[in-house]
Amino acid sequence: MRTHSLDLSRRDSQLRQNWGDVETSALISTYEVMLALQSTGQLGPAKSKGQTSKAALVKLFMNEHAPERSKGSIETKLMNLSAVRDSLGLSIVKGYRPLPNMSTSCRQLALQFWGPAK
Repeated sequence: MRTHSLDLSRRDSQLRQNWGDVETSALISTYEVMLALQSTGQLGPAKSKGQTSKAALVKLFMNEHAPERSKGSIETKLMNLSAVRDSLGLSIVKGYRPLPNMSTSCRQLALQFWGPAK
């Protein structure tokens, strides 16, 4: 039983690692894909209508860029990106309400992509 709790502790510490610039930049790119799909009505749950779901894009991001991250961690970071865009008066991905409590590095990287606050 003791080994099991050690394994959980190791997993928890891996999940709580700070986001690196490469990971955050890749997630910003995923957010941009979501925005583009949303603007054309192609972001949604209906595969039969040719739509792509946010969940599928999050899963793809996880597999390619952050396999050690939880879905919740990624979605929280997407809400942080919504907060930056909202502060700039830009559109956000529906369903990712702005969550402004984020690291300085996340805010700085997002501002590099989307411009300084006005």
